[in-house]
Amino acid sequence: MTIRRGTTISMLAAALLLPGCGPLVSFGNDGPADAVYSLRYAGDYASEAKRAGPLLYFDEPMMAEGLAGQKVAVRLGTYRRSTLAEARWSTGLSTLVRDYLMRALSAETDAQTVGEGGLDIKVDCRLGIKIWSFDYVPDTSPGVDVVDVAIELSMVRLRDGRLLGQHTFVQTPEVTGQGEDTVPSAFNKAMQAASVDMAKWLDDTKNDCVAIGS
Repeated sequence: MTIRRGTTISMLAAALLLPGCGPLVSFGNDGPADAVYSLRYAGDYASEAKRAGPLLYFDEPMMAEGLAGQKVAVRLGTYRRSTLAEARWSTGLSTLVRDYLMRALSAETDAQTVGEGGLDIKVDCRLGIKIWSFDYVPDTSPGVDVVDVAIELSMVRLRDGRLLGQHTFVQTPEVTGQGEDTVPSAFNKAMQAASVDMAKWLDDTKNDCVAIGS
């Protein structure tokens, strides 16, 4: 399965948007296996000594229409949507994004992070996540394919329910090169760049997360 840029969009449609790729692994009559992709933070894990900031609970992300589940979304014009054939995320996209952001923001700031089940702990702030866009967009202009990632974060202080900040982070890197990994690589590039911007925003916002009971 080969991903080519906008100048060969007809080949892209045949290879990715329609069931027609050659099998990656064959299991008898089950047909070709899906290519399974993930989002992987490339930095280090946060050290215990660095985790001195407020404790943040990461909400389960809210998903815009068509983004829930494991299919890789494709946007074809203003209203038409599809998915990549024979490709999927390793788990639901909401879980992938939340896990990525928890690791990235705990490594790039001094915040402490908890996710599912963490509300049993006395956390300082709650981080809401809304994924507005996580699409592959072929041929946005002659010869250019991109991925479009737009994630909104909102910080709420639990002591009094005050909204401390809200911002949408947008990344649209080009899909470059050839091969089946080019689109997932562009998504990972977008997440890496977005997490850097998110860390700067978090550093400016988290100091208002007054500890519960203080």
